[in-house]
Amino acid sequence: MHSPRLAGYLLFNLCLVFLLIVNGPRLRRALILEGALPGAASETVRVVQKSHSIRKGFPSSRAEYWVSWSNEDIRKQGAHRLTLPKEKWASTRLTDPLEIVYAGNDPEPAWKGDPRLWREIAWHGTGVLLEIFGLALAAAELFKKKKTS
Repeated sequence: MHSPRLAGYLLFNLCLVFLLIVNGPRLRRALILEGALPGAASETVRVVQKSHSIRKGFPSSRAEYWVSWSNEDIRKQGAHRLTLPKEKWASTRLTDPLEIVYAGNDPEPAWKGDPRLWREIAWHGTGVLLEIFGLALAAAELFKKKKTS
């Protein structure tokens, strides 16, 4: 016979493992980029293009600000451009040097000192936690119904 305490313990650990699997690569990338883990490679490049875009959508519009150090089309996604916060983008001029960092074999660069790395992980992790919490509540309801019938 299974006890509710054991089921809760197993469900909690399953949620933690799931969270680690989902967020593990992002967390590892952030730790490498911040210098807490080895594997970062930095490069100083010269900004040759700047652009921005405002996506209209629900519930709000979202602006993105890009810089690029290559002649590839800056409007296309890829490892030739970088998204910067509005303030950093506004203060960056063409031909300015910019230090970019790569995490291990990840082809996507990051801006050295980007404060959004941890916020992105926290935001994504919160969404995953809410999904897991919803699944746990649904499982608890099913377990309760099964026990009473």
